[in-house]
Amino acid sequence: PEALRKQQGLWRGLLMWLAFAGTLLALSGLIIGTMRYRREGYALRDGVSRSPYRGAKRWHHWAGLFFGLVTLTWIWSGWLYTNPGGKQSGPYS
Repeated sequence: PEALRKQQGLWRGLLMWLAFAGTLLALSGLIIGTMRYRREGYALRDGVSRSPYRGAKRWHHWAGLFFGLVTLTWIWSGWLYTNPGGKQSGPYS
């Protein structure tokens, strides 16, 4: 919203807090997904898999790990855009 973006201090704070919340959410999903991953694999009826799930849930697990990493780097780059330390020159310095 343009009215909010005109108030740069409020807009910057909002972006920083939303990026912080998004980072925590993406990181928690990656941690949980990684904890469910096993190097030696799970013994399932249809063979051995590194994911404990079968069918669509297995695809969801793998996609969540991949896209969670993509999302985490995307949120982090957005947070860096706000210039959190104020050491770089840019639109939010």
